[in-house]
Amino acid sequence: MRHLLSSFRQNQLNHRRITPHIHFIFSANYKPQKPQPPPAPPSPPKPPKKPVTFTHHGESWEDPYSWMSQLNDKVAMRHMDVYMEQEEKYIEAVMSDTERLQSKLQSEMGSRLSNELSTPPLRWGPWYSSV
Repeated sequence: MRHLLSSFRQNQLNHRRITPHIHFIFSANYKPQKPQPPPAPPSPPKPPKKPVTFTHHGESWEDPYSWMSQLNDKVAMRHMDVYMEQEEKYIEAVMSDTERLQSKLQSEMGSRLSNELSTPPLRWGPWYSSV
């Protein structure tokens, strides 16, 4: 046992003598890495402009996005679908670093909601009823 302790002490003494030189050699070749800049956020999508001029009571104005309110126009709705998909992808890219926080908030809000679904009470004669 005494032999093992003496060899251990001898190794530590030798290690202390060598360590400063090794440390100097390794530190001479060490190059700290520069922090990578965050990637540039994507540019937000821009919906197409289709200007329409309106005139009421002698006042005129131009609305480049009035096509978005035409729910019966199939071509306009296809353009709107494409734009909404682009907007969703943009939001996902911009908010990607907050996914963990989003899921945490969603689970917290979900835990505070009631498990029972019900409608507001409806009046039926002199009584109120709810489903």
